[in-house]
Amino acid sequence: MTSRLIRNRILFTSMGLLGACIIAVVQYSSLADYTMPLIVSAACFSISIPMLAMHVKFLAHRSEGEKIEAKTGAFVLGMTGSFFAVAGFAALFYHIAIWLGILFVCASIISFYAVDAARNKSARID
Repeated sequence: MTSRLIRNRILFTSMGLLGACIIAVVQYSSLADYTMPLIVSAACFSISIPMLAMHVKFLAHRSEGEKIEAKTGAFVLGMTGSFFAVAGFAALFYHIAIWLGILFVCASIISFYAVDAARNKSARID
């Protein structure tokens, strides 16, 4: 798989996650009462949105051919922004029902390890 294709996949994933975070925050504006899980969720989104936005900006410039060194922290921005986005969604599900929040966290952890295992297996094959 070419590095450009991988970069585009990461770019589209980050853009989708960023959009979902923004939609969640916009939906919060119509609520009259904020519970603690919603406040935690909003705090997580307030951290993740700027980080994911900068991550998308770095990747978009990189796919246009502008050379951006790894020192820019694009990877750190993407991972940290993604972590806080997942934490924000976990708090949102926790607000709906405690078991949904726990289920979301467990599914996120399993998914992370499954993708990591598949990536490691793919790297060994290549």
